[in-house]
Amino acid sequence: MDNKNILNEIDKAVKALTTSDLGDSILAEQQFDRFVRQMQNKANILGEARFLPMDSQKVNIDRIAFLDRVLHKGVEGTASDESSPTTYTNQLVANELMAITGLTDQAVRRNIEGENLENTIIDLLGEAAGRDMEEYGIFASETFDSAEYNDGEGWDAIDMTDGWIKNSENKLWADAFTDGDDFPEDLFQSMLEALPKKYLQNREDWRFYVPFELEDGYRDLLRDRGTNLGDAIQIGHDDVYYKGIPIVYSPMLERYDERVAMLQNPDNMVWGVFHEVTLESEREAKKRKTDFVLTFEGDAHYEDENACVVAIDGADDDDDESTETDDHPLV
Repeated sequence: MDNKNILNEIDKAVKALTTSDLGDSILAEQQFDRFVRQMQNKANILGEARFLPMDSQKVNIDRIAFLDRVLHKGVEGTASDESSPTTYTNQLVANELMAITGLTDQAVRRNIEGENLENTIIDLLGEAAGRDMEEYGIFASETFDSAEYNDGEGWDAIDMTDGWIKNSENKLWADAFTDGDDFPEDLFQSMLEALPKKYLQNREDWRFYVPFELEDGYRDLLRDRGTNLGDAIQIGHDDVYYKGIPIVYSPMLERYDERVAMLQNPDNMVWGVFHEVTLESEREAKKRKTDFVLTFEGDAHYEDENACVVAIDGADDDDDESTETDDHPLV
């Protein structure tokens, strides 16, 4: 298949993916749904968090709770005291983000033969965007120096909003990472103690999201105790738990230069994408490759920022914890 035919097939695929009558290369509804599913597919935190479709660039996350007693003594002919709910509102504010990925002509030929070029394009973009959206949702902070993010690696999008770590009301700092004989079990215990217990109703709904070092270290700790559980964990890959809460390795936590762990109920972690997602193609003839440029607007926040705990091994609090951590971009 020559270049002209390849370009024609790519052009047909892009037109099949978008709603051309809007004149703005906007993904059709069914393609938008596939794109979101693919974003969640390889990003394990984003995949468990609650997706909130955004019909506008600002969407409220409303919560309502009865914090005081609702039961009162009932007396015939007498009106009972009323219990008023407490209401709160957080908000998703969509910021423009861009994902770019490319297909070589050889890859295009293979997919044309399989009659699946449209799905391949959406899956490539969704997987790439999902990884970055998860990092954005976790680490974003408006007080980051985007050029210095992650030990000087830099990322120009990281200072556009405040993500799940920054918005958490319950934070532990460097002294929680003791690296002693019981580490990281003692870290998990400290995080559990820091969580307001009114939220801890169903432990199976919660997760300790951790980097590889902490998950692997916990497996080693269980193995060294010489129990049947430790033996099973050493030779298999069964899930591990701390006091009924799953320990979940998240590769995305490896992208940051400081050790981070999170105790979360994924349903409390909310993220959204504004429904107008645009897709355009751009040819790189010298490389025999076509780039696909996808632009969307998204954000992440909590329903309740009090119902979570994060631990960050990035603050030197030996002298004065409050002073040292005040300058940290994730405080």
